[in-house]
Amino acid sequence: MKRLWRSISYNGVANIEDPVELQSLVITNRTSFLALILVILVGLFLGFRQWNAEPIYVISFSVLFAAILGLVRMQYFSTARLLLCLIVPVIVVGMSVISKKIPGEEITESEFFDYRFVLIATSIVPPLIFGYSRFVLLGACLLVYLLAFILFDPIHNYFNVGYYQIEHVLPSYQMSQWISTIMFCTLTAGVLVLRKTTDEIQRKNTRLIKSMHESNALLEERTKELEKAHQRIQHQNEELNKVNSRLTEKVNLANSDLAKTNDELVKHNSELQQYSYIVSHNLRSPVASLLGLVNLVKHEELIWNHPVFEHIRKASKSLDDTVSDLGMIVDVRNDIYKIRQFVNVNELLTEVITPFQKEIQEFNIEFSYDIQCEELYTIKPMLTSIVYNLLSNSIKYRSKDRVPHIHIRTAEVDGNFQMVVKDNGIGLNVEANKQNIFKLYKRFNTHTQGKGIGLYLVNLQVNSLGGSIDVCGEVDVYTEFIVTLPPADSVQHQSIWEETYAEIFFDAHLSLIGLNWKSAVTSEELRGTLQRSAECMREYNATHWLMDIRDRGNISDEDQLWLLDSFLPTIFKLGLKRLALVYQDELHPDTLRFYKKNSEVLEKYDIQIFFTRSAQEAYKWLQKQKFVLSTK
Repeated sequence: MKRLWRSISYNGVANIEDPVELQSLVITNRTSFLALILVILVGLFLGFRQWNAEPIYVISFSVLFAAILGLVRMQYFSTARLLLCLIVPVIVVGMSVISKKIPGEEITESEFFDYRFVLIATSIVPPLIFGYSRFVLLGACLLVYLLAFILFDPIHNYFNVGYYQIEHVLPSYQMSQWISTIMFCTLTAGVLVLRKTTDEIQRKNTRLIKSMHESNALLEERTKELEKAHQRIQHQNEELNKVNSRLTEKVNLANSDLAKTNDELVKHNSELQQYSYIVSHNLRSPVASLLGLVNLVKHEELIWNHPVFEHIRKASKSLDDTVSDLGMIVDVRNDIYKIRQFVNVNELLTEVITPFQKEIQEFNIEFSYDIQCEELYTIKPMLTSIVYNLLSNSIKYRSKDRVPHIHIRTAEVDGNFQMVVKDNGIGLNVEANKQNIFKLYKRFNTHTQGKGIGLYLVNLQVNSLGGSIDVCGEVDVYTEFIVTLPPADSVQHQSIWEETYAEIFFDAHLSLIGLNWKSAVTSEELRGTLQRSAECMREYNATHWLMDIRDRGNISDEDQLWLLDSFLPTIFKLGLKRLALVYQDELHPDTLRFYKKNSEVLEKYDIQIFFTRSAQEAYKWLQKQKFVLSTK
């Protein structure tokens, strides 16, 4: 049944693409088929009641609806729809007249109303099968329906079967004519609005469906492209894996060769460093001996050529200076100086200038200062050497035409410490010599003595401190060196010496030497480590000392007496002010005895000792004591 109904619905319209047009034609097929069945059933029903001309006429109308289905099948779409819309009002009005012309039939008043109701009911057919795209045909069909309503009574009167001609006398009959016409217009308008809305929705749906199909098609195309791309990527990944495997093999082989080369370089470098150390340090002793022997010889006692001996003496002195300079360079390159400590710029300048007092007085050298940055943390021996060599350079290359003047300025620039040393000496052509200024054994003036190592050493030390040095100048006007040093990274815990049983470190902020015992020690290890820490205290002018003995273990009574009676008095003489001792369980009785025995001496020299079981507490106490000492 469904297949039959679908076959009838899409009779002749299978190739229609416009959804609105397709819907109209489907409605035409279905309406024609239903009308065909309906008129046959009505005709049979009338025939069973009374067989006369009326059922014959009714059944004959089925031929018209069958013809409409045939026209649609032959794709005469407009003709079929126009015929359907026109024959319905014609058949209704015609049957109304015919039914009243049959002899012997009683004509009731309701028959005049029933056919009007049929006209009103079938007036929705034109809007259903014609859309707004067929506006002319739609208008023609609706006009026929309108004429059917208006001319309903005139046509009946023409055939002498009018309402009043049959002597019906209902007063409101005339009013029903207008009511039915108004109902027709209202129903038709509503159906037209509904059809317009439906067509718009249908078209929107069609566009959406079309867009969806296009999107799906595009998505399928993209999916296929992605699949192809995925296949290409898989293939490329396989190729890359093969290449990576080959590269990995090559890299492993290269790394193996590089490791061997690196081991050889480390070995050669170690040998070179050892050789440099031997040359710079081990040669100093025989050179010094040779120089001493030369100085012991009296010229008047020589029985051979005096000038030759003088050349021997000068050569020995030159060799000694060269070995000394080489030793200093090796020490810098081997990072023998690595501990950062607090430096007061004014005190350092006083310390550096003191050795030049003879030259300052002899040549009336003037100094001026602009010390804006007075303090920094750095490797003091290196900074001392840098300033010493720069001042030595300024004094050595002074001008004889004017009073020598050296200006020293310090400041903080972008978080860095900057020192400028400027003199009014013979000057320097920087542009002509900038490639060689800081090279070893390079000299730019032969009128003064020099070895060409000072500026090389300055540059080496500045670079070792992570800084930079710039120079500018003008011949016979001035020379200016600008040294820039970055702030020290960490100055709290700087390891000086470390073994498996102990570590000595320096804290520049607290001016503190720390000694951490890691395990039990022998008497020799105990005394050697303590003496080394005393040397570090002297070297770095430390005023605080922290000793953590929690992991040291017990020591002999002899070592305890040596520590208290010999070692501690020694470090007190070195300037120690505060001692923090971190212990585990109980203090040795001799420690308490020493503290009580020397309490007056300790108080006289403002020396305090703090005992605690916590390293954090020791640090807090030392920080507080540092503040107290700084305010005195």
